[in-house]
Amino acid sequence: MNDHQDSNKRPLISVIVPVYNTEKFFPCCLDSIQRQTFTDFEVIVVDDGSTDHSGSIADEYAASDSRIHVIHKGNGGLSDARNVGLEHARGDVISYVDSDDEIRPDMLRTMYTAMQENDADIVVCGYYKVWPEKIVEVEAMNKPGNYDRQTALELLLTDKIDPAACNKLYRRKVLKREFPKGYYHEDNAVMGYWFLEAGRITFMSEKLYLYRQRKDSIMHRSDNAKSSHDWFHCLTKRHDAVMGIETLEKIAGQRMVIWGERLFDRLANGESSLREKRHYARLLANDLKPFICGTDRCLSRRRHVRLRIIQLFPLAFVTYRTCTQKFKYLFQNLFRR
Repeated sequence: MNDHQDSNKRPLISVIVPVYNTEKFFPCCLDSIQRQTFTDFEVIVVDDGSTDHSGSIADEYAASDSRIHVIHKGNGGLSDARNVGLEHARGDVISYVDSDDEIRPDMLRTMYTAMQENDADIVVCGYYKVWPEKIVEVEAMNKPGNYDRQTALELLLTDKIDPAACNKLYRRKVLKREFPKGYYHEDNAVMGYWFLEAGRITFMSEKLYLYRQRKDSIMHRSDNAKSSHDWFHCLTKRHDAVMGIETLEKIAGQRMVIWGERLFDRLANGESSLREKRHYARLLANDLKPFICGTDRCLSRRRHVRLRIIQLFPLAFVTYRTCTQKFKYLFQNLFRR
């Protein structure tokens, strides 16, 4: 560990770490970054108004390692924290790491070497999903290699590439689009635009990021109606990113319909209050409407009818699904007795 890095020297890589109330995992995250075999980097920790000890933990690490810089701010959400981190970053290459995750010791070196050797603007690595009871390997791509922006965008639109911001290394010049504030699933809103700015994107077979899976996190809760609406809203930004690219527009529209139906079911089957479901169902149906109209000829008759019902009667659809779900639960408990 280089504890005495010249603070005036501009680092090659900036690692941005937003943190909010993850004191249980945060030290392991910072330890994994400090253990990097590549040393020409800085760490920008953005304490997003934590109410636990996360902020003081960051300050303790910064006191003993000059590469770590801490910004304390009021709570504005993950997107706002990442945006603030980028504003303060000095490196020409950027990496995002979530505060409850970890990275392999050779992550920065391996990915930066690939970036240089392949003249890539974005490098994507595989990762591990770390559950309390198991670890699952996830490939960056079925076929690692170099891809031009249009091919990579098609793979992104068809969900063959994970849109997560954290298993990637970026040249700063591609990060022209900010994360949208106030939305969950914000990575979906920016990744299409970032790919659009990249000349070449390299996919690696190495798995270098450890993505901790927590059942209480927003990504793994199906009971949050806002999450389903926000997911679709951010996907519309991914769709917008490829407008003007004729070969991708049709694909993008079709995928929006598929995602809209999927997320409407997720919203309806969740455990939010009926009032909250109805509120976000109305918003989601309104967002979905133009995509249904634009892909009529591409839908099967059954899917077309179902989507029209969702679009025209979203409140009735959600109410029906919620009530049937409750009756099913009651009957199951009744017969168990």
